[in-house]
Amino acid sequence: MDKRCASLIAATSYNDVIQVMNSIDKELYNSLNIEQNNAFHKYDVRSHIAYTVLNTEADLELRMAAVLHDIGKRDALTTDENGKNHFYGHEDISEKLAVDILAGFDITDEEKRNILSLVKYHDYYNRETPKISRVREIVSLLGGSTAKKWIKLKFADMMAQSDHSIQVKSKNLQLTSKMIDDVIKDSTAIRREDLDIRPEDGIDNEDIIQILLKSCWGNPKTNKRESLLSIAKNYSKHK
Repeated sequence: MDKRCASLIAATSYNDVIQVMNSIDKELYNSLNIEQNNAFHKYDVRSHIAYTVLNTEADLELRMAAVLHDIGKRDALTTDENGKNHFYGHEDISEKLAVDILAGFDITDEEKRNILSLVKYHDYYNRETPKISRVREIVSLLGGSTAKKWIKLKFADMMAQSDHSIQVKSKNLQLTSKMIDDVIKDSTAIRREDLDIRPEDGIDNEDIIQILLKSCWGNPKTNKRESLLSIAKNYSKHK
């Protein structure tokens, strides 16, 4: 195993994590001594990342996603008229930076894909009341095992934020976690390959596939060939 990966998994203290960060890209992480200056954070970005890592279990994908999830905040920083800092779109920037960083690690392509997905989606559904259709969507996007890591990353991220953030987010995250378990147990989070359609149905338009998936996320009973063909026909008719 890559020595940096082993050190990240074994980290038990703030200084342990900082040493791993420095071994990955010292200049990048030193540039993240940025005050977040809003109600949802009490640490600067670098420290927040370190504590997020420490809030995760010793799992390579989880810890690597934690160490990379906010690295885009440096380039996403804006300050409003009230002096509050915002980092809109930082998750997309973090994902792009993470692609190059992960290229230097001796890990599998599957691990890279899972880590990048966790980074990309780590801020999804932060403060909204969870809906089963949205939970099915994230399980469908990530797959069951990665979706479980996704919610663990969100908990770790939250616990490295402010007391206000924990108060606002914790109940919804607990509900989302339960929904993920229920969705996986009930096999209701369907992906493209799970749609009850056949090759001879000729449904290969990506827009139509997404319509069918979203219909099933909202109501799993929709995943019947007759219903899906009817939805596809109506979409094509009114397009």
